[in-house]
Amino acid sequence: PDNLPAPAAGQPVEFKRLETSNRAQCWHQNGKFLGFIINIEPFFKAKSIQQVDQYAEALKSAIHHECEHIKNPGSDYQGNGVGPAVQYMSNPGEIQAHAREMARAYAKHFPNQPFDINKAKQLLSLPNFNNTHRNYFDKLADPNISKQHGLQQNPYDLVIQAVNQLLPQYQG
Repeated sequence: PDNLPAPAAGQPVEFKRLETSNRAQCWHQNGKFLGFIINIEPFFKAKSIQQVDQYAEALKSAIHHECEHIKNPGSDYQGNGVGPAVQYMSNPGEIQAHAREMARAYAKHFPNQPFDINKAKQLLSLPNFNNTHRNYFDKLADPNISKQHGLQQNPYDLVIQAVNQLLPQYQG
């Protein structure tokens, strides 16, 4: 708690077995951070030490993502299809949180190297990344998607910019 900003210190962190694909979740009410839920269910389903290690790494990544949401609340994905996905992915808190996950993984796999999107794409097959990450760092590179959905700025450009800003926090 001493390392967390004042509004976050003392808020609950719950470790629960949840039947959901969410690894971790941060919650807010009226813009105020209220705590985390960490899903430990996959540890109970692991059949090998490699699966435990993979889930532990994915969980570390998710915790960095959720910690970013302490100061940058995200959005809930509402609905199905490309439109709701692009709206969710254009939320500034989600851009920052997904960029933080990539910056952490990139620094771990490519220590002290400047960000290179081609190297970053190599990481997208790791268990700590999902389709949302693959969309940010690949599919949203098409500027037509942003135009089709009336966005002023392309989430791809914003997430790349955010990774470059966050990467020094994980290097050296």
